[in-house]
Amino acid sequence: GVMHAFHALGQVQTAALALVGPGIAEALVATALGLAVAVPANVAFNAATSLLDGLEADQEAFEKALALRLEAVGRPGGEA
Repeated sequence: GVMHAFHALGQVQTAALALVGPGIAEALVATALGLAVAVPANVAFNAATSLLDGLEADQEAFEKALALRLEAVGRPGGEA
């Protein structure tokens, strides 16, 4: 895209929109397509990361509760 525009500029002495326009248009289309893929992918990644962070916090809370429960069972007179 942009490389085509620069190449067209290098071939002539004067810059005309007819020479650089197609290359710039190609670059803009490629940018739009890239954003159309990148933005939803980023949203999905952030959602998955948030979900996994929540699951990790739940697991850590469960581990602490289980450890306290097992300690209580191991003591004389502890809960059964």
